[in-house]
Amino acid sequence: MGDVLIDLGEARGPAPSPTARPVPRRAVLALLAVAMLATLTGGAHRVPPPGPTAIPARLGDTMFVTSDRLFVVSREDPARTAAVETDLVSAYALPSGRLESRTTVAVTGQIYFAAAAGATLIVSYRSESADSTVTVALTAGGDRALWRRSASVIGISVPDSLLLLQTEDAGPGEVYQGVDLATGRRRWSVRVPGRVDVTAALADPETGETGRTALITAVEPDGRLTVRSSRTGATIAATTVPTPVGPLWQAGDSILVGVPGGTMAYRTGDLTRLWRTSLDLTGSWVNPSCAAIICVIHRSGGTTAVDAATGRKLWRSYRWSATGQVGDNLLAYPVYGGSGPVDAAGPGILDPATGRVLGTFDKWTVVNSVASGGDRIGLREESNGPVAWYGRIDLDSMTVRLIGAARDVSGDCQTTRDVLVCRRMDASIGIWPLK
Repeated sequence: MGDVLIDLGEARGPAPSPTARPVPRRAVLALLAVAMLATLTGGAHRVPPPGPTAIPARLGDTMFVTSDRLFVVSREDPARTAAVETDLVSAYALPSGRLESRTTVAVTGQIYFAAAAGATLIVSYRSESADSTVTVALTAGGDRALWRRSASVIGISVPDSLLLLQTEDAGPGEVYQGVDLATGRRRWSVRVPGRVDVTAALADPETGETGRTALITAVEPDGRLTVRSSRTGATIAATTVPTPVGPLWQAGDSILVGVPGGTMAYRTGDLTRLWRTSLDLTGSWVNPSCAAIICVIHRSGGTTAVDAATGRKLWRSYRWSATGQVGDNLLAYPVYGGSGPVDAAGPGILDPATGRVLGTFDKWTVVNSVASGGDRIGLREESNGPVAWYGRIDLDSMTVRLIGAARDVSGDCQTTRDVLVCRRMDASIGIWPLK
């Protein structure tokens, strides 16, 4: 299926609402899909994509997908109820699906996070007895904890043998700690009494991708704005902003702080003041990666685009919520239930300077993973059957190169650069190569 192209076309004008779309259009699309499949499977010279690698799992098991591993968490005895339970964490290499290790861990709640840091397995769970989050480090393949802390994982740095944790403390504000990966020994600790934002650098615990040095940015009630290194906890820069302070966000190389009458922007590295705008960030959040602009996403729906260099408002859309940068443009999803009209059933590509819609991907989901070669991965899950189509999305030509269909899936699908991972109807897990 690798040589089939689906042309996504140009952005369309206003269209009827989804409920008003005529049924014949769907029927035509269905017939086209059947015809396409017949064409794909009819030629003897065509080689079908490889079938999935099957990973055993039971109902009630949970899975976690990182950039290079699949973790399957199984309860030793699902029928037994006890204060302390025993979970088995099976780690599989991606893309091969080869079993790497099985690690036993004692928990007092449900595991919600798992990641590998070299030969160490890190898991976090919400303790039902203590009503707190607990993070545990174990040697992969073992059954004894190296250390255990009441904290959540923010970032991992294997070269520094460091975990960035947010602890649950009874005191005011939030407490961040850098702890030794092997021993759990605290290297540094910082209590921040005000608003805090942390970049996802070090290495993102879910994707494993490493960015620049992670920063802990905080603004205190008295207006003190600080930037600290997540590796050492040391203060890199500090300044004072007008009070009372409002929302705090990091956006690319800028730090945005809500102040009386609007928002002020500062350069991340040294907190040099950049600009001030009347835009109020209350009730909104800022997308940290939005091409060369700053995207303010409104909870009421839509996006306001701001020039990162000057703070000038570029455009406002009530129809689209921008989710991030794709190439030189923006990926955005339609706003349903907002004040603006919806003329697309899937994501769109926007010009960051004007907000103009360059094209739409009807019924496809553009996932965050970037395939080998630079293309994005697209998923299209059928609402009336357990099938997920998958392909490579070329954002320059606005086309989808169909790879194949994952069948008998239950809808829980995730991707990496190389594979599609889905739960199947029989509770097992399938791994499909994205080639």
